[in-house]
Amino acid sequence: MRRWRGVIIVLLLLGLFIALFAYLQRGYDWNDDHASFRTNPWGTKALRELCERNGLATNALQRPPDEFAASPHAVLCVFDPTFGLTEEEFKALVDWVKDGGHIIFAVGDDELTVGCCGRGSCSLSGDIGPNQTLLANLGLGTEPSGPSEKIVTVEPANHTPWTVDVAKLKANSSRRLIRLTSVEQIQEHFRRHTTGTGFQPEKGRQIHRQGAQATDDDPLPAITPINVECAEAVAGDAAGALVMNLRLGQGAITVVSDADMLANAQLDQADNAILAMNLIYSGGRPDAIYFDEYHHGRRVRPFMGERLPGAPIFAGLWAVLGCLGLYLLGSFWRFGRPVPLPSEPRRSIVEHVQAFASLYQRAQASGAVVSMVARRFRSQLAELTALGASASPEHIAAACARTADIDPKALAQLLDELQKIEPDDKLTPVTTLDLMRRIAHFEEAIFSHGKARSSSIKDL
Repeated sequence: MRRWRGVIIVLLLLGLFIALFAYLQRGYDWNDDHASFRTNPWGTKALRELCERNGLATNALQRPPDEFAASPHAVLCVFDPTFGLTEEEFKALVDWVKDGGHIIFAVGDDELTVGCCGRGSCSLSGDIGPNQTLLANLGLGTEPSGPSEKIVTVEPANHTPWTVDVAKLKANSSRRLIRLTSVEQIQEHFRRHTTGTGFQPEKGRQIHRQGAQATDDDPLPAITPINVECAEAVAGDAAGALVMNLRLGQGAITVVSDADMLANAQLDQADNAILAMNLIYSGGRPDAIYFDEYHHGRRVRPFMGERLPGAPIFAGLWAVLGCLGLYLLGSFWRFGRPVPLPSEPRRSIVEHVQAFASLYQRAQASGAVVSMVARRFRSQLAELTALGASASPEHIAAACARTADIDPKALAQLLDELQKIEPDDKLTPVTTLDLMRRIAHFEEAIFSHGKARSSSIKDL
């Protein structure tokens, strides 16, 4: 059981990780950035899957647009960006469209929150949202002139490639597209929409947006729109244009006034799905479709690759899983031959005996040595014969003679001599050696009959 303890612990932790990850994935996603990987009502994953079912190759653009090197016969979908495009990125996209590319830009809710970073109240000196900034660069704006959250009848119907088989559209927003052809018109448009309390967001719908920056000296940024060859409204109603197409070189930029028209919750409403596919096929069958996720925050960072999926808690769980993997690798994979732990050299018993003997010899304490060996020898005999240590030498010798072939008188005489030696006595080397030999003789004779006793001399 102990052998598999580590494996069982790892499997339990892995099971807990999977269960916790599955539980957290059930949490509702309140982000309404219209990203193609989101399955909530504001995401556009349904449109991406619809394109794939029609045999179109789809890709997520996670790099800056100035690094975008797709075929000119591809379609780039920019839906409700939450981070504004830089001048270099916008210029790169314009050049790509002039070479034959097609961009579908769907406007998000920050259109009604000019002058603020998020979806709260507006102020004249705040930031310009990324959707409105991009619209202004294209020479467009929006006006809340139509009905909201209603099915509108498309006009004209079946007259353009964009409205084939499209009779009605579901549009939540009242915004309609208008043309803004000069810097003055754009600033006046900004000024009208930065008064009042602004648009109050729905409960739970929250996203931080970054666009053009306004300053105290220039509260409304001067944006010069690009020159387009032709700008036409291709779908709309009596209140105004819902979809406009801008011809630019050999390509086009199609602008949809409300990104919710292409979102998961409304794609199957009225003829929204048909309109979406008409927009994609308006220039013929594209080689591929790219969904801009770079401006939704899904970015590939140098030396890091694609960021870990999910919220920070998911990143923490992935880190735990990585630690478990390293634990398994270190537990079951030996990287080399075992290395013994360093240890200090240990001295043998003989060396200890020699050291003590040399010490006693230099101190001329032969009596202390003989007295210590005598006490140990007598205590062993007393334990063997079950007699007390205070028993007389004669009784101890007689008891030992009953179990071993010895001379009891000689043993009694030896015990009597040893009992008379004091630690302070000065014994000659000859006397000391004689006593030790006699003790060794009786130890060998007495303790060699199966009694597992070590010699008292050896124990020293």
